[in-house]
Amino acid sequence: MNAVRIPRSAVHDAKPRSSAKQDLELASVWTPGSLDGVYAVAESVAAKDRNNLYRASCYFREEERYRAFCASYAIMRLVDDRVDRFLAKPYVSAEDRARETRVVEAWHHVISACVTGDTPAPRDVTQTDQRGIGELLAAFAESVEQFPISAVLWDDFFAAMHQDLQRRRFATYDQYLEYTAGASVAPTTIYLHLISGEPSGEEGFFHPPAAHGVTVESLRRDAQSETASPRLRTLVSELVERAWTFAREGRTYLSKLDGRLSADRAFVLELIVGIYEGILDKIVSCSHDVMAERHRLTSEEKERIAFEIAVAQGAMIAGKSGGMLRAGPERVGRVGRHWAEQILTTALGVQVLPPRSQADT
Repeated sequence: MNAVRIPRSAVHDAKPRSSAKQDLELASVWTPGSLDGVYAVAESVAAKDRNNLYRASCYFREEERYRAFCASYAIMRLVDDRVDRFLAKPYVSAEDRARETRVVEAWHHVISACVTGDTPAPRDVTQTDQRGIGELLAAFAESVEQFPISAVLWDDFFAAMHQDLQRRRFATYDQYLEYTAGASVAPTTIYLHLISGEPSGEEGFFHPPAAHGVTVESLRRDAQSETASPRLRTLVSELVERAWTFAREGRTYLSKLDGRLSADRAFVLELIVGIYEGILDKIVSCSHDVMAERHRLTSEEKERIAFEIAVAQGAMIAGKSGGMLRAGPERVGRVGRHWAEQILTTALGVQVLPPRSQADT
């Protein structure tokens, strides 16, 4: 590993606010030319013009993380630069645009293959029209095996590249937001994965960084014992609270849809939200022990949630199904049960039954 020590003055010329911080040791950093083999090509591309992402990534201590950055960023840089060069031409014909579109599609195909662990098609590899493509793909394939990245992020990135090829301006603000999802958000999220993720080793799984002392090893021990450790319960409790925060915030947005959705869509929306809220409640009820499998909703519990939602929305459903704007509890229950049965049978594979009465028990 070729690393250098950067003088403090080269990092920050201003005087530190506290003299107590002056004795901190700066981390070793990478420099262009540090990598060899298949990663050498990727590093040379990633280090081009010493951009901000590369400068920041030079402070990764782990070689595999630095390699993964170079491999992923090089792909994005090559495709984006090629598209930019094409758009910079004063005039392009329809044939030229079609040819560049095929090149971007070829890039998308080979990257998708690497992400899923498949071998890129030779035709697509050739169609990328990229020098050193073999080394680039070999480096990328190895890096995504160690640091798996969702294929959706790469799909969004390439969708933005296609949008670049098709137009120079955005007709609406929504079009701009759609474009930035791939051109900005996707690369940023990929980078955050590289920052926060832990190498997967030989198993090929993405592991989040340890929190509350929970590690891959401790999770394996908990899984074997089928009981969550106190540390894991603390982590799960924190995640549940976070989920409820987002759920409450989401409810305020859902209220804006009142009266805008048809009865069936309103029911489906309320049902899926209700099921996930039911799971959160059950996690709390089992003391955040997710290893004992007691937090999973049973079919009967899902049926009860569906029935309760159906009854609550029954008047609206009756209006759509039976031509009635209002209905009594018996009619509401029958119609609500009908809708719940239809939706849950197709979406969740469970049969909907009304709550049992005291006589049934």
